[in-house]
Amino acid sequence: MIRATCRIHVSDVSEAINNICRIADLQDKKVFVALGVSDSPYTAGSGTYVTNMLESLGARNIFANDSNSWFMASKETVYERQPDMIIIIHDAEQITSQREYRTLLSHFNDLWKRTPAYANGEVYVFSGDAASLLSRAGARLPESLELLAKIMDPESFINEDPTDVVGVKYYNDSYNDPDNGYLRYVKAQGLLEWQRE
Repeated sequence: MIRATCRIHVSDVSEAINNICRIADLQDKKVFVALGVSDSPYTAGSGTYVTNMLESLGARNIFANDSNSWFMASKETVYERQPDMIIIIHDAEQITSQREYRTLLSHFNDLWKRTPAYANGEVYVFSGDAASLLSRAGARLPESLELLAKIMDPESFINEDPTDVVGVKYYNDSYNDPDNGYLRYVKAQGLLEWQRE
């Protein structure tokens, strides 16, 4: 009984992941993932959960070849690699408004502000429960993947379903609120109910 139930859940997880990856098309976008906005934050290297998620969506972690784990990256190296997108995992206070989002970005160092990501408004923040979700591998992988995919490639999801909810710059504790519609593909597989039983 337990094995059969586990097989069903693994199948549901796989189907949700496959559906999300089928839609996302990040075409080798260069992505920098930072734990906070300090001048030398921790970032994901090769073999990390975050790097694997980015690659499954078609993106490239700018530090994928530098380490097998999380390590500190200098602001100069981030600038040299010119990321197209920056993902901030902000585990301090929650970001709950555009004003708070802009305030957080104002703390970027001058070199980060000279990247294509910053210049093109491609900076995204995960705070509160959403930061926890993205910073740890686990059963919530499909949730992490769907949020990342939709935040970085909203057009592909709108093309797939014009009623989908995309286009936010930050996620917080409300990312899995049933009324906001952020996790359409995870919910379609019944994964949110299973994880909360």
